[in-house]
Amino acid sequence: MAARLAQRLTSLFGQTVTLYAWTGQDEFGQATYGEGNDYRAHVQQQVARTTGVDQALPGLFKVLIGEAVQVDPRDKLVLPAAYGTRDDAGQFEPPTTKIVEVQYLNDSRGHIATTVICGKG
Repeated sequence: MAARLAQRLTSLFGQTVTLYAWTGQDEFGQATYGEGNDYRAHVQQQVARTTGVDQALPGLFKVLIGEAVQVDPRDKLVLPAAYGTRDDAGQFEPPTTKIVEVQYLNDSRGHIATTVICGKG
């Protein structure tokens, strides 16, 4: 039996991202999240194209999670620190992201991988 596409491409998923499921809001209206789950992923920095004066805006990330994961746009996705900026001590911090779009990749048997488009939060 042929292996599923995502299983054949596991070498592409060289980074680890952490997804925290949105659980609601606290009494102050701040989002609350459950325990984080780590996933193997492929992260690409993207550029948004606009029709305004500044036609290219950096700060988007395309994250291909190498397995079928249900993602709610209210969830929190933490990327590797290498994609962030340095703090006052010179250490890289993970970028703060906001999930913009979720796409599901399917093969003939169903959902095999998840693509998450994030903007800087």
